[in-house]
Amino acid sequence: MKLNPAKCSFGMEEGKFIRVIVTGAGFKANPDKVQAVARIPSPFSLKEVQTLNGRLVALNRFLANHAAKSYPFVSTLRNYLKKAKFRWITEAEQAFLEVKKCLMELPTLTAPYAGEPLTMYLSASDIAIGAVLLTDRKNVQTPIYYAKDLMLQFSSCKVIHIKKSENKSANALSKLASTNFEHFAKDIRIEILDLPSIPQHKVLVIQTGVESWMTPITAYLSSGALPEGKAEARKIKHKALNYQIHDSVLYRRSFLGPLLRCVDAEDMNYLIREVHEGICGLHAGPRTVVGKLMNAGYYWPGMHLDAVHEIRKCDSCQRHALNMLRPKNELVPVTSAWPF
Repeated sequence: MKLNPAKCSFGMEEGKFIRVIVTGAGFKANPDKVQAVARIPSPFSLKEVQTLNGRLVALNRFLANHAAKSYPFVSTLRNYLKKAKFRWITEAEQAFLEVKKCLMELPTLTAPYAGEPLTMYLSASDIAIGAVLLTDRKNVQTPIYYAKDLMLQFSSCKVIHIKKSENKSANALSKLASTNFEHFAKDIRIEILDLPSIPQHKVLVIQTGVESWMTPITAYLSSGALPEGKAEARKIKHKALNYQIHDSVLYRRSFLGPLLRCVDAEDMNYLIREVHEGICGLHAGPRTVVGKLMNAGYYWPGMHLDAVHEIRKCDSCQRHALNMLRPKNELVPVTSAWPF
């Protein structure tokens, strides 16, 4: 295996990467894409307008307020969907010349640094909303990203300009968190609430820590607590040799496998149903279900009997099981009183 010299470049000051020119200062538009739009004549057919829009899409990240500038082209396509009725109007021609002029002065986009303050400028018109994200480098504002969005994509949209004199309340409200109350003007009223405005509702206490088969074993391993009866205490000591606690969770030791997490009756029913009839369930028998549960790392006493009890409740297994020809009860031999 060896590198292809025709596809390798080292020590380059700039290079083409994913349709843009990457330099040390940032990203520049591909000159081939720019010349493809600059050399195209004024469209005189519906297909030529579609070609123009497609070429402008490759340069939209470098065009400021691209949505508003390309709106006449979109409007032309929308008004003249049929080739026979196509007309290249004066408004579209002026927008086409303006776009060509802008392509000759495309900016170089740069990448922001971590924690660097950025500045955003918004531009709104009757047909589009545009925004540009800038960063200040050596007292020169350099663009990072142009955003655009056509209002015509919405069913209804309305942009209202609010004068500064009519926005005093909202401006003061935005500064409440970082301004001293004593310096506010008299026309701003502040109400301090000593108590919550929403009444507190009574909440019922939920019982936690329900006892299960794990409770005495966990108590003995955690604090050495044992039941009062000697026989029961000796039984718990003997059982606890096969268990251990890790991060407040009880596990059972296995001989050749990893630790098995112990579960209670509520989790037991869910695990059996999930393995038996879940997303990847095979509606297998109790032995297979128990084997899959232990391979997944779960354990509780009487796993096989619980699996048999839960699987018998499966409606699908009862409907689609094979018809058994065996009698429900054992056959009883009957001796004939008269052998002939």
